[in-house]
Amino acid sequence: MKLVLSIAGILVLSGSLFAMDLGNRSPADAMPVAAADQAVIRQGGDTFADAVPISFPYQGYGHTDGYTDDYDETCPSPSPSSPDVVYTFTGDTDLILNVDLQGSSFDTKLYIYNANLNLVACNDDYHHDWTSRLETVFCSAGSPYYIVIDGHAGASGDYIIDAYLDGEHFECPDGGVREDEPPLSINYVDNHNGGCNTNPPVFQTWDHSILCGVAGHYRTSDGSEYRDTDWFIYTMPEVGFLQLGCMGDEDMYFSELGPPDCENVDVIQYLRLSGDEYGEMTILGEPGSDVWVWAGSQHYSSPGGYDADEFGYVIEVLNPVVVKQHSLSSIKSLFR
Repeated sequence: MKLVLSIAGILVLSGSLFAMDLGNRSPADAMPVAAADQAVIRQGGDTFADAVPISFPYQGYGHTDGYTDDYDETCPSPSPSSPDVVYTFTGDTDLILNVDLQGSSFDTKLYIYNANLNLVACNDDYHHDWTSRLETVFCSAGSPYYIVIDGHAGASGDYIIDAYLDGEHFECPDGGVREDEPPLSINYVDNHNGGCNTNPPVFQTWDHSILCGVAGHYRTSDGSEYRDTDWFIYTMPEVGFLQLGCMGDEDMYFSELGPPDCENVDVIQYLRLSGDEYGEMTILGEPGSDVWVWAGSQHYSSPGGYDADEFGYVIEVLNPVVVKQHSLSSIKSLFR
């Protein structure tokens, strides 16, 4: 099970029937997905009258080029002449909604209107790339709302939309610390903790008892698909073992790696867990030594066919050893 680096730069473990790939791309080159076909499905409508209905969580993309400039809002200043597209939704219950356009190709603006076509919320520049985000927008049950994706001062182009409800992404518990990776989006570059899949390698040192992580997938502009791989360094406790409780809300691998060398690293042991399935891993080693732990999706591309998706997972340090049923209950309560 020696690590080899392919011509395409994909990390692949070989030499064993049970070898597990640590790479962020499939060993076989993926066929690009025809963007036009997906855009037909996810493209927003032109006005409130022909707005495209969606439900949550929703992830998709489209373009504003060629559409009409129907709407503009002052947030913080007016900026007409950009084409816009519209989505609509109606909640069966009261909703608290988050909408993110990070990764879109142009300077965006983002609005939400209620059934009376009154503005509920708007944002111009939330992210460093001049794209927009709205957080914790309250929407009443049984009434239609409209999401408008607009541009600033004539800007238009390709957009990405990620809309989800508060609580759909699990809450990090008291004492837990988030991995704090930037949102996954089209053309994302994993310089946060991509480990041996980045050049140069980048790892995240972890010294907290509960890690609240995010994994998922993203696509580049040429249609290539990648999975987010998270590489952590833990320090072995004085007792000489590290016990981890692991769970994700999608299909996940959690692995102990060694030796800590990208040229020779092997999978020492791993958990293969379905969504919401709990597992434990005990790692042995010299007190004070570094241990590499890897977390990532079992799938190289988004099971839903999205250009970018995210899901949560938890790794909890269980030292000293606790009763498994208690651990399972406490971790599972974090997920929807």
